[in-house]
Order: sequence, then structure tokens, then C-alpha cells
Amino acid sequence: MSDRPLGVWWVLAAGLVVGLLLIADGHLLRGGYVIAGSLALSAFLRLVLPPAAAGSLAVRSRATDVVVMLALAAVLAGVLSVLDMRPRGPGSVNGAATAAAPAASSSTSGIAPGAALPTTAAQSATRARPPISLEG
Repeated sequence: MSDRPLGVWWVLAAGLVVGLLLIADGHLLRGGYVIAGSLALSAFLRLVLPPAAAGSLAVRSRATDVVVMLALAAVLAGVLSVLDMRPRGPGSVNGAATAAAPAASSSTSGIAPGAALPTTAAQSATRARPPISLEG
């Protein structure tokens, strides 16, 4: 067993646990940014604290530890910043509602309740087709 103290490693560990709990709760961006922030904070602490106080954050040379943690934080934050988390599905184009959505009231649209709505060629092309049978 090592006689070296653990130091401020708990900053990184706590940030990782909180971030993973947020991700598990469905908050991917928030959790990811918490993890990236804890990596950046750990890099800062490794930079300013002496090796004895940094404890388990001091793995290699000071420069290597700081560069690796900052690079991980930057890559994670960069990936999170380009994620498009908007919902996709019918009635949306790239996450935004389409302008040609059917009217909710039958009195203003002229379509009887329960009647089939007209479709565009793009909507027809994206409908599910039955599987092709290879048997005779």
C-alpha cells in the first residue's frame, strides 16, 4: 500500500459520478458538461497544486497530466456542443415542425374528421414497404 495521500482526486471522481447520474436520468448534455468541467477543474488543480497536495491526480509529469485532462475535457465539450438532441419523427424536418402541417380543425381545413389526409411524394416515398419475399 502506498503512503502517498489521495489528495484532491475526489473532484474528478465526484464530477464523474454526478455526470453519470445526470446521463442516466436522461440529461445527456448536462451530464457530459459536468464531466468535462470536472476534468478541466482537475487539470487546473494539478497545475497549481504541488505533487504532494495533488495526490492521485499526479500520475505523470505535471505538463502531461494537465494536457491530457484538458484535451479530454475539450474533446468531450466539443462533441457535446455539436450534438443535435432535437426530436425527429413525423411532422418534423431536422427537429423543427413543418410549415405545411395539417390544420387541427376540420372546419377551417375543409377535410371531414376521419378522412385521409393528402400526402406529398416525399411522404409516400418514406412509408414502410412490405418485405420482399424470395420464395416463389
